[in-house]
Amino acid sequence: MFTSKQESLAFETEDPFAHSAAVATCTLSNERIAAGLEEIARLLPYDVRNQGRRRMLNAAAGLIRTCHRPVQQLIEDDGVEGLHRLGIIYEIGGVVSDWVRTGQLPWLERLRAQRREELLHIPGIGARLAQELRELFGVVDLDGLAEVARSGKLANACGFGPKRVKLVSQLLSSRGLTT
Repeated sequence: MFTSKQESLAFETEDPFAHSAAVATCTLSNERIAAGLEEIARLLPYDVRNQGRRRMLNAAAGLIRTCHRPVQQLIEDDGVEGLHRLGIIYEIGGVVSDWVRTGQLPWLERLRAQRREELLHIPGIGARLAQELRELFGVVDLDGLAEVARSGKLANACGFGPKRVKLVSQLLSSRGLTT
């Protein structure tokens, strides 16, 4: 069981999608739910199978963002059927309903973990350099790495000379993350 101090810390986290038992009692605004769905859509791997899913997640986020009624209340009153009446498919409605009821969004957590792992598989970046990037620039995934590379700050990190910067930039470009 959480103490009130621990519960308050759970709500002060910078990660609005972090989950714990304490979060299940917090209120999820429509904006926060929409942002979570949009982040899932953004983090989904870029392949043909996910194009439709990405569109549906973004559409659901738009519907939730413009809903005049708090989605949390809608779910409490009508369950996933309330979301379906808004035009949200059952798969995504179930994800949102579970999130509201449990305070957990495991799909997003899995995608974030996968993105963090990708950084370790970039040639020339191992655990040590990944840690250096995280500490210096807050880089936790390929998008963050591409942003730092675009800004020209990558060369400021210990272990990133001209050759490694060029290698990383070429790899990011080959993955569609232009530098």
